[in-house]
Amino acid sequence: MNIRDHVAQVVDNIRKRGVRITADVVLSELGSRWFDMRFGTNTARWVQLDDLQINSENKSRGVHYEPSRPRPFKKLMDNLDFPSDSVLVDFGSGKGRVLLMASEYCFKRIVGVEFSHELCQEAKKNIAIYKKKVDFDMDIEVHESDVVHYAIKDDENIFFIFQPFDSIVLGRVLENIEKSLAKEPRDIWLLYHAPHTLWASAPIRNVVKSHGFQKEGEYVVAGDKFFVYVRHN
Repeated sequence: MNIRDHVAQVVDNIRKRGVRITADVVLSELGSRWFDMRFGTNTARWVQLDDLQINSENKSRGVHYEPSRPRPFKKLMDNLDFPSDSVLVDFGSGKGRVLLMASEYCFKRIVGVEFSHELCQEAKKNIAIYKKKVDFDMDIEVHESDVVHYAIKDDENIFFIFQPFDSIVLGRVLENIEKSLAKEPRDIWLLYHAPHTLWASAPIRNVVKSHGFQKEGEYVVAGDKFFVYVRHN
């Protein structure tokens, strides 16, 4: 996209959303680009699933890789209060940006689950680069797995999802969470990040509610919408 196209897009956004929201979106997008410049990582560029070799029956149910932006993510996390021993799992973790951003918070562990080998390798490189820039002792794991085959650990209680797959796959993931809860009862948080052009659809909302989750809040930050669901023990 050239400068003229960028200007036209900004003007169109101002017309549709107003100056304040458009400015917020622009600042968030600049922050997203600055993230990689600051840390030397490679998390910003979108990747289509057709450009990746993925051995999974659920490839057709997946969505392209797109990173969560730092500014909306930080505002979301700053508004939530989790138990001190919480473990965050990012389903569809891609190049690992959420894993890196989550390391700023007091999680016991941070876990990424991704079915693309190429993206997993990129995430591991980004984690290594980030650790050289930021001094922290956080345990970050990257699991190369289809999310429906990932075995939920007994201490995992916060699940972040940036709309990487459809309601069918989400339903199977929630079934796995239920199996884990039968073994180890605990409160569970589901943080569902919906792109501004794709609010969480009715099938998504319905499958979440059907598994006992109650919506506790909605946050709109720079055009990004987050649904916060909780299933209490």
